[in-house]
Amino acid sequence: MNSTDPLVTALSLQVADLRQLLADLQTKVHALEHDDAKKHDPGQSIKWWDLTEEARELEVARLRGWERDVLVPMLGYSLPECWPLHIPACARVESLYELWATCWLSNRTRSVLASQAEYFIRYLPQLAEEIRALCRSCEHAAPRSVTGVA
Repeated sequence: MNSTDPLVTALSLQVADLRQLLADLQTKVHALEHDDAKKHDPGQSIKWWDLTEEARELEVARLRGWERDVLVPMLGYSLPECWPLHIPACARVESLYELWATCWLSNRTRSVLASQAEYFIRYLPQLAEEIRALCRSCEHAAPRSVTGVA
């Protein structure tokens, strides 16, 4: 047989197709094994004390959106209205957000499920109380009515 034989040509084309199919499948398997789109990357901590006013407003707006959309209606906690005026409170709200995002924006494994439970039992109540304590003697704004857990 020589390379111009129709059978050899047909087999060569099938092998090339199979190689391409294998490469496509390997890419898909790799994507499934390393699906970073479903994992939250917390990135760098915000240096609240070092932000420009504009950068601080952007971060506060992002966290206020999470507070409005998730913290109050889904988790049952509300925070004092003035928390953005207190850098220690901002840092704690950011931590609450990042912990929440890490637990709920990742693929759910046993470890993530355990982290979700720990978030509800330990981190959320403790940090929410710390934020309230930081703002308790604040004269910036009247306290909002509390929704959910006090």
